[in-house]
Amino acid sequence: MTSFIKWRRTVAAVGALAMIATACGGSDDPDTGAEGENGGETEAEGEGSGNVLSSITVGINNPNYATQMAVVLADAYGYFEEVGITDVEIIETDEYIAGLIGGSLDITQGDTDAAFGSANTSGEEIIFTGTYRHGEYQILGVGPDISEPEDLIGQDITGGALGSRNQRLIERYLTELGVDPDEVNFVPQGGNSDATLQAIMSGTVAAGALFPRHKFALEEAGGQFIYEQFAENPQEGLLVMGDFYEENYDTVVAFWEATLKARQDMYEAIDDEEKKAEIYRIMREDYGFDIPEPFETVFQLEVEQVSPDGGFETDLMDALVEEQIELGNLPEDIDWRSYVDLTALHEAQERVGIDLRPASLD
Repeated sequence: MTSFIKWRRTVAAVGALAMIATACGGSDDPDTGAEGENGGETEAEGEGSGNVLSSITVGINNPNYATQMAVVLADAYGYFEEVGITDVEIIETDEYIAGLIGGSLDITQGDTDAAFGSANTSGEEIIFTGTYRHGEYQILGVGPDISEPEDLIGQDITGGALGSRNQRLIERYLTELGVDPDEVNFVPQGGNSDATLQAIMSGTVAAGALFPRHKFALEEAGGQFIYEQFAENPQEGLLVMGDFYEENYDTVVAFWEATLKARQDMYEAIDDEEKKAEIYRIMREDYGFDIPEPFETVFQLEVEQVSPDGGFETDLMDALVEEQIELGNLPEDIDWRSYVDLTALHEAQERVGIDLRPASLD
């Protein structure tokens, strides 16, 4: 097991990129993770031999165990150590793009549209190296006072940040449910989907975007999923800065190799109860995740949202980008392919013994 530091926190919106290196700090040691400092290079002993940084700082935008599962299991099963990575620091932050640009994060998981949009707007070389989630459950959860879609008229609803993709999607859900989005009040909600669940259950908002794992708790509180469907799209990716990619290419390959192996374990556990139990024990006992028992019933739904190979279908990426253009989140002339480099992913896929996907961006 590597020296694995898990840092739980929620970062409030920060206006200036210059503040991010400090904003992503907050541990008792002021030097931890600052300025993107790494613990030097090492020669990996496994398949990922090369100049691999022994210490990396990884940004993750959600405390949900399923979001962090691949990184945790790569550590727990020794896959990081095999490729030469001996220290992994996880920083949970909403400001993962700014942290990446500011240098406090080496690698980050984050939303695809945010990566493309930020690269386009800032002119910074943000590189999308492959996917984490390649699908999503689009869910609108409501509180106990909502029986029919029409009950949402005049109520407060949240999709997180105002104008966010989640808000735009909720507007679509409402339209499909026969409710004019202009007849509800969209309000901002900080934090993540777990915070949204609490806001719905407490009556702070009448509805919000949720995930499958929230169903049990919401129904126990008298609420329900009023809209639910699965959509395939490469919604979340693994991002690095161009200079980091150029200078530490072997590290990016090593990170991919280790976490792809962990993803294979995740998928194997869907049909292997012993392995699934082992994963939950690791997440809870070894890494301190608070995972309610009802979450175990949706293990397959959580895992199947994660790309098993880090890849995606180019036509689905086209569709996702087109959707974001229609929602006003991306400019019409954006060329998403200019922000994608799958070289490291392909090398890792070959090392793990899985097919290249996509083989090209054409």
